[in-house]
Amino acid sequence: MIDLSTNELTGEFPLSITRLLDLKGLNLSENRFHGKVLQEIGQLKVLECLDLSTNKFSGEIPQSMSGLNFLAYLDLSNNNFSGRIPSGTQLQGFGNSTYEENPGLCGKPLTNICPGDELDYDIRPSGEDDVDGDDSEYERWLYISTVLGFSTSFWGIIGTLVLHCRWRRAYFCNK
Repeated sequence: MIDLSTNELTGEFPLSITRLLDLKGLNLSENRFHGKVLQEIGQLKVLECLDLSTNKFSGEIPQSMSGLNFLAYLDLSNNNFSGRIPSGTQLQGFGNSTYEENPGLCGKPLTNICPGDELDYDIRPSGEDDVDGDDSEYERWLYISTVLGFSTSFWGIIGTLVLHCRWRRAYFCNK
């Protein structure tokens, strides 16, 4: 863990930090760093904690951060990040507070809609469950499997009675 928070450090994101491949935690919060966060940050594959909050970082969140699979804590708030939060990654699993005070950011989990997403963007706040079930993949498959199971059982019994004369006679004539 490297904690350089609250030291009034200035400059751009230190490239040398991205060479510490076994680094598990990095806290650069409350300094005066500026510029872009380097794509090389994605090389820190075992990083579990990353706090870059309250600096002056700008530009887009590097796509390479989506490869930080062990990341359990992330704070990018109070910077000048812009653009879309990388989609389809765990970066969208963090709450809104992770990205607050970055007015140029858009995309899930934020309610800021990115240009071009107006038609298909789900504006439900992060963490709110899908209570109506319309979009739930699990519920959709539950309904499909229930209908298929019922249909198979129903037609299995009816089909057997219709197609097998002895069974049909035994069932209907012995009553």
